[in-house]
Amino acid sequence: MKKHLPSSYFEGIQLARDNTDIRIPEFEELHRLLRMNSFSPSLNPSRYYIVDYIQKKYLYLDPSCATYLGYRREYIQDAGPLFYTSLWNKKDFKIYNDDIFPESLKFLKQHRSDDHNRLFINLNYRIKDRSGNHLTLLQRSTVITSQDGFPLLSIGMVSNMNSHLTENRIIFSIESYDETPDFSPPRILTKKVYFHNDEQRLLTKRELEVIKWLCEGLSSKQIADKLNISLYTVNNHRQNMLDKTSCKNTAELLKYAILQQLL
Repeated sequence: MKKHLPSSYFEGIQLARDNTDIRIPEFEELHRLLRMNSFSPSLNPSRYYIVDYIQKKYLYLDPSCATYLGYRREYIQDAGPLFYTSLWNKKDFKIYNDDIFPESLKFLKQHRSDDHNRLFINLNYRIKDRSGNHLTLLQRSTVITSQDGFPLLSIGMVSNMNSHLTENRIIFSIESYDETPDFSPPRILTKKVYFHNDEQRLLTKRELEVIKWLCEGLSSKQIADKLNISLYTVNNHRQNMLDKTSCKNTAELLKYAILQQLL
């Protein structure tokens, strides 16, 4: 009987117990993927890991992870991946468990399993270290799946991004990276922004003013003059509205505003 894909991270961990007949890639191949995963020097220094969903344990955990979380590597390895996710901010993990993890698997299902090692899943989240301090981490990972799309392993790295990411949203994206001699930058295949609170999805009064003038055909410079604000502020409002509504461009944003009767 064909196995259904997990609808959450917890279900993925649970169902993995029933897939002990699936072959795990050779360890040397996993380290090759780790090296490929670290092509971007802007993300270093990073902490690397390999999670085995079948055995619910870490096959590899960077020795320097203690500098992030304050726990010894051996302690985290013994406790397993579920202990690590228990350190996440509860709102962030709910978004990951309910939305991002199943959405990632659905996306992977649409691509050949042989190509999955060139797809990278990126997201940021908040986590608490042993001293109770909150960190914002950027996680970049590759999911290795079986032929029927069942997750076997997660290979990736986490970087401390406290000084780079805002705390009010999770930015989720999937990129495609090709191993080429010139190390071409990855292509973003999908991107979505999740907000921690529903009220953050609502457009502000000023954003509604900006979208009103966009609908009238005004440029950002004209809107800035009309509202007596800077061009930078107008462009920032426009980007925030795209993020909040998950629209890809201004045309989609205007269509969204019309359908939602915001104008």
